Amino acid sequence: MVAINAIYDGSSFKPVDPVPAGGMCGGRVVVIPADDYSAIMETLYLKSVEGLKESLDTADSEPLSEWIPEEKVCW
Repeated sequence: MVAINAIYDGSSFKPVDPVPAGGMCGGRVVVIPADDYSAIMETLYLKSVEGLKESLDTADSEPLSEWIPEEKVCW
């Protein structure tokens, strides 16, 4: 297994590049930034909400004149 600091020199590493590393019991792991992991988990969650995509597509196809201004929305 290669040490992460031997791979990452602080300049050529891009935040989106996975870093391969050895895992326990010979398994393979990929090290990614926490923000990327959170984005992946959020995407998976949103995709699991039944009807959400269709609802957003419907709302997106409505003319702006039918939208409610943000200041009139009760949060």
